[in-house]
Amino acid sequence: MSTTDQTITTKCPDWCERTHNSLDEPGDHEGPSWPSIPSTRGGGYNSVQIAAGSDAVDGVTVSLESPSLRLTPERATEAAVALTAAAAWAMAHRDAGAR
Repeated sequence: MSTTDQTITTKCPDWCERTHNSLDEPGDHEGPSWPSIPSTRGGGYNSVQIAAGSDAVDGVTVSLESPSLRLTPERATEAAVALTAAAAWAMAHRDAGAR
């Protein structure tokens, strides 16, 4: 690699959705994300956001963002189903996570 070349070579699992650049840590990979579930106060920041991926330290993990939200019972069930699906995906892919 030349001193001007800023790319890195990362072996990605086939599920990786990240466009790697020179700032990425080896082993950081983005997996799937599930649709955001809006709270009773609206979408965007006011929503449950669930994704999966990996990093060199923890391996394959599930990411959950839910900043003190109020959810209808139906949306809470939807969030629970999405979180369960993300956990199942992470468990199924943990051996191919951090490389």
